[in-house]
Parts: sequence; C-alpha cells; structure tokens
Amino acid sequence: MDPRIKSALARSIELGEFKIDVSAYHRDKKIVDAYVGEVDKDKSSPVTRNTTFPIFSFTRGVTVLAVRIQADRGLIDVQEPIANYWPEFEVDGKEEVTVEMALSHRAGIPQMPQDMVERIAEFKPFFTPGIANAHQVLDRSTHRLLDIFVREEICELLSIEDFYLGVPDEELYRAAGHGPGSGAIADARSVARILPLITNERAEGLTRPRTNADDPDQILPIPISQPNASDPLVSNHHDIVYSPRSGGSLAFADILDNLAVAICHNDMDSVLVLEPERIFAPIMKEIRETVADRV
Repeated sequence: MDPRIKSALARSIELGEFKIDVSAYHRDKKIVDAYVGEVDKDKSSPVTRNTTFPIFSFTRGVTVLAVRIQADRGLIDVQEPIANYWPEFEVDGKEEVTVEMALSHRAGIPQMPQDMVERIAEFKPFFTPGIANAHQVLDRSTHRLLDIFVREEICELLSIEDFYLGVPDEELYRAAGHGPGSGAIADARSVARILPLITNERAEGLTRPRTNADDPDQILPIPISQPNASDPLVSNHHDIVYSPRSGGSLAFADILDNLAVAICHNDMDSVLVLEPERIFAPIMKEIRETVADRV
C-alpha cells in the first residue's frame, strides 16, 4: 500500500471512522485499492479484502445507468411518461411524469412506503412534477429484473463479482452493516469499476446535467449540487457525476480528470465530523496528489 494512502486511512480512523474500503481508478488504471479497520465497533473482526458494504444511494446510480443503457439501445425513451411503461402509474396527477423526471429526482414523489412497488403508483405527487428537486426512490422492473440486468449487462462486462442487488444467503457473512434500506452490497473496487461506464459512450445521457440541477432539494437538508462546483471534498469544478450517499460514503466520476473514486463504510455518524476536517478529507487529498503525480 502507498504509504501516503496508509497514512490517510489512519487519519480517517483517528477522526472517528472504524472501517473503510477505498478504490480509485485514473485513466482506467487502478491507483488505490486499500482497506482498514474493524467490521464492528467492538473490534472483534477486522475488515478484509472480502468485506462488502451497503452502498445506499449509489444503488440508484447503478439503476439509472441500467436505464440509460436501455435508452441508448432504443428500448426505452426517457422523455416518455412512466405510464407508457407502467399503466398503473397514470393516476393522481402523475400522467405526465416522465422517466427522466424520476431519474432526476423531479417526479415529486419522495414517499418511501415499505411496499414501495405496490403503493408508489397510487401516490399523489407531493410536489409539482418536473418543477422541484425532491429526493426519491422509484423502482419498477419489466422483462429482466433489475438485478439480473445489472449482473449481465454491467457486472459481467467488467468481470465484477462483488456487487449484489439482493445478497445471496451464502454471502451475508461478508456484508458489514447490511440492513433494510441500505441498498446494494458491494466493495469499493466494484463501485469504482462501474463508475467509468458513466463517463464513456456506454450511457451518453448520464453526462447531461438535469434540469435546474443547482436548485435546493426539497427533502435532503444538504445541497446536491452547487453553481459551478461540486462538493469541495470531491472536486473544485462541475464536470462531476456525483451524489452524496447516506452516512457520507463517496462515489463519483470526475469527467474532466478521468478519475473514479469509491469509499465504502457504514458508520452513519461519520458524516457529522466536520472539524478539524471531514472524515474522508485525508483520503481524498492523497488520491488527488497521486493523480497529480501521474499527469
């Protein structure tokens, strides 16, 4: 392990994290692959190369990528109403909600019921569709189920084995902190390998900014985007495909610098650490310096 990365990981542990898995690719070459810490706070089991983590909202990113791949093949039109593909959705003011609105958090339906697929079609929009940014989850599959599509069209393409939309029973022992609502399970290597697909021609629509991307989100108390810049922890420019994930995990693709970074963990409180520095700031600093050395 690069001593700079080793030192950065140690600093993040010192700041309060207790398990981290990080991977970074620059120009399609792996430049960071490291892990540290204990699976549980009681320090009974160390993190290993086989440990997997809940990846929360990056699950949505993979879902969007799967939809965009289908759109690029002409199998779905993201400008068409969702009701064209899901007739039951066409009620209570949702008749004109498009696929793209749903992918961009602009469908106005932030509700997250337990029986989501069965109930979401019945909901009346909380916000006017297409007007406000409002964090949401929409999940509806036809033909191939989402987990099968992702495995066959994304993971197999990249020889990824440790990305699970639904963890097999025999793999549960590897998952650190998996629970309801935590999304897919993966390691940082798998997430970082998927990210470059977003920035190449495999799914061209993903690099086009959504409508009113800089508007404040009506649900999340944090900005998803800022004018002319991304999260300072991630980059100082706006050519980034990125969304904050629960608990402060990171996954982003820097289009300008051809960089993909994933940091997995599951200490949900670590995102609250702001002083003396954000908990993953030491890691990002060293990743950026490693990239600078290669330019």
